[in-house]
Amino acid sequence: MSITSLRNNLKFGILGIFLGILIFQSVLLVQSPINFDKNQNEASFLEETTIPLDQGGYDLTKLPFLENTSPIVNWLENDLIDNATLRESPNDPNYPLYYGESNEAGSNIDDTNHYLEDFAVFLDSLFGFVAEDGENIIDYYNRLGDYGFQNSTEDGYYSFVTDGYSENSTVKDFMGNAQLILSLITAIENGDIESAQVESIISDQWDALNSVFYDETDSVNLFNHSTSDSQKYYKDQFLAALIGMKLDQLNIYDSASIKAQDIMYRSTSTATGFKEQNEYDIALDEDGTNLNADRDLTTQAYAIMALIEYDLINTSTDARAKGIEMAEEIYQKINSTMTNSSTNSLFLNTWETVGINDVAETDVVIDLKANAIMMMAIQRLFEVTGNMTYYNHLLSMYNAVQDLFLDGTNGNYYKSARPWDATTIKVKNLGTHAYLYRSLNALDSLASQSVLSLQLNSSDLEDGAQLLKAENVGLNITGQFYFDLPDYDGLAFILNSTFYYSVRGDDNTLLYNVTFNENITGETSLIYDISSLNTGIYTVSVMANFSGIETQFADIKFEIISGLETDSLVLESDSLYAGEQTELNLTIESTRVDPMDLTVQINGTTIQNQTLINQEVLNETSTSLVFDVQTLTNAEVGASSLTIEAFDGDDKILSKDVAFTISAPIVIQEISTSSKAFKGEDLEIEIRFQNLVDPSIDVKISVTGDYVSFTTITHTVGAGVSSMKINVSISEDAPYGTIDFELEINRASVGDLVKSEELTVSVKNMVEFISFNAPENSYQGRESVATLEVINHLSSATDIIISVDGEEYNESLISGENTIDIAFGNKFLNPYKMGTQGFTIKIVDSDGNLIYEEYVETQVKLSMGSILLGYVLPVLIPALGIVILKHLAMENKKRLS
Repeated sequence: MSITSLRNNLKFGILGIFLGILIFQSVLLVQSPINFDKNQNEASFLEETTIPLDQGGYDLTKLPFLENTSPIVNWLENDLIDNATLRESPNDPNYPLYYGESNEAGSNIDDTNHYLEDFAVFLDSLFGFVAEDGENIIDYYNRLGDYGFQNSTEDGYYSFVTDGYSENSTVKDFMGNAQLILSLITAIENGDIESAQVESIISDQWDALNSVFYDETDSVNLFNHSTSDSQKYYKDQFLAALIGMKLDQLNIYDSASIKAQDIMYRSTSTATGFKEQNEYDIALDEDGTNLNADRDLTTQAYAIMALIEYDLINTSTDARAKGIEMAEEIYQKINSTMTNSSTNSLFLNTWETVGINDVAETDVVIDLKANAIMMMAIQRLFEVTGNMTYYNHLLSMYNAVQDLFLDGTNGNYYKSARPWDATTIKVKNLGTHAYLYRSLNALDSLASQSVLSLQLNSSDLEDGAQLLKAENVGLNITGQFYFDLPDYDGLAFILNSTFYYSVRGDDNTLLYNVTFNENITGETSLIYDISSLNTGIYTVSVMANFSGIETQFADIKFEIISGLETDSLVLESDSLYAGEQTELNLTIESTRVDPMDLTVQINGTTIQNQTLINQEVLNETSTSLVFDVQTLTNAEVGASSLTIEAFDGDDKILSKDVAFTISAPIVIQEISTSSKAFKGEDLEIEIRFQNLVDPSIDVKISVTGDYVSFTTITHTVGAGVSSMKINVSISEDAPYGTIDFELEINRASVGDLVKSEELTVSVKNMVEFISFNAPENSYQGRESVATLEVINHLSSATDIIISVDGEEYNESLISGENTIDIAFGNKFLNPYKMGTQGFTIKIVDSDGNLIYEEYVETQVKLSMGSILLGYVLPVLIPALGIVILKHLAMENKKRLS
């Protein structure tokens, strides 16, 4: 196409540009970015669920800008990576280099160089997608020297190294060296690294930037484009100023701000023609004169960003450069000159200046890298103005990038496109992707910073506010959806956002909902009628949505209260027996304006439930209510409680529990029995009851034990005090001595325990031996007698057999006490048997059972009789015999003589 024909086409294009300006607002509000529609459909939020519905398979609680980056990573790792720069060991960090450009499919590398500028921006954008644990941008940055980007004896880095980093370009360009600093600054601002970690690196690189590229000629004092090109490109000056001002803000290099502001002063002076044209030329000659009057998009983008920082850094009103105003003028100018109906919200990369030769058509393209940088500039405009026009333009640009540049097959992006036929230039460039994702990272971060606030009655009521039932009619609910931007004074309301309100009760039941989808201020307000709400806690939920901004949710609670509080709740006694009646005293404190009639219900499993209506509670004072409480006669023994509830209609406004203890209505006053028992006989037990209630009560009496038997019986206990006797059989097998058994009394109606007592008796024989006495000394010739005291527990006489050393004789025992004399020793007739002698006495009952045995020892001593018989007479008789014989002999002798 000739220059003349191009001019003719541009004449017709002026009308299109004018119409584009008129419909600019509607252009900005086109359908939201890929994968989600203009604000969320309200159906999801208004249904009885707390989970928003997805729309078109896309989760509206997520942002689209960084979704599905895996194709980018695959392209980098599989196609664009320089294998010569891969780590040697899998355990080493991986800090490779990537080639500059590939074909559409990534199968061929079209540019095998590794560019410093690509690497620098890669650190701030794509590195996060491929970084492994332990890898960081500081170590990556430090690899530049290893890859040949730097001569250790010189400042600055070369613009590129070749495949396998075998050679470098020998030329150092300003842009690549500056972008290294900007990426490190961004990492600090994003919190990825600490300022102290890179302060020295940044300071050294800023010094290098000045020593290598800065032209200190008095009439110039600007940065050269490269070591081989001394032209003063405006994009370089604005980038240098931008970096210098940020270094000052981060307190890394204080004097950088002085040079930055000097550059801004020179770059924005009237000599540049800025104030007349509201745009910047590409470059000056090396001596700072003879403007290159062509304009490019990248220059305008860096001018906008630098002017904004220039404005912010000058805090004095008089000293302010009005940079934000100038930045907005640049935006307005390029938006009218660098866009047309074919660019679809994107910008051309360059255009001509009136009076200068036309730009060749082949040079006018939509460059994705330049547009990505402009997206950063437009985002910065939004961040300092809060003007949603800029944010809408960002979303439109994002959509246009997806439509025009995204390779739907391979998932990455083309480099540029021709605006007149929307034909993409089907190459894939590393720098293009680096700048694009630097922009998308920033946009994603911004979009996630939306804020949704919710207020009740203009902030008079905090979350959890309490409102009196029926005395508060309307609740003013206000929602605000906005950005709280650090560099903007005020709240940046998100215009044309959609609000979805719902009110839910305690059980999450949906009570009310409404949608505001025609909102134009970012703020909504509604009056919700609460006059008919019952007491309870209610939740107001709001969801605010705008395409391309993170959906936000907010909840705030309020409570409807009765204005009645329980001042005291006292049961006359906290220990009640089943069937007992007592009083329940309730004191209610009211803060209400009007009195209230309540219906009171007293319920419990162990009491007689009751409902009492028209219980009046006075206003603004205390009211005492007294209720009779009757426990059930068959109430179970143990811990219990009752619940008192007060209702206003069907609205429960008070509910309190009162604990008490239930005891049995029967008191066992005494259990008595004999301490003795006999085998095979009944043991009588007497039980004395006290029935505390009028009705008679049946009890079950049981006795359990190893040597007793008793059949459980049911006994009716009348009112008052009464007693009864039971007979428990003692087993024939019971051992003599003490035995234990348990007596248990339960209420027959409910089975609860009234009394459990362990009884102990001593099992004895029917013949009880009380005492046994035997003499310590026995005398020869005399019979010894032992005395045995015996009780016959039978009601009639019984026979026993007494055996003393085997000699037996019968004895009859009368009923009751008996004294038995038991002779032993057979009168000790042997006068020569003396000393201790023992005897065994045994007694058996009539059945032959041994019932008593005693071993007796006695000391046998001499008696006068035994002395005479055993010792005197045996000597005296022979002597007398001799005397008599002698006497007879003498007498006979005398007769004979």
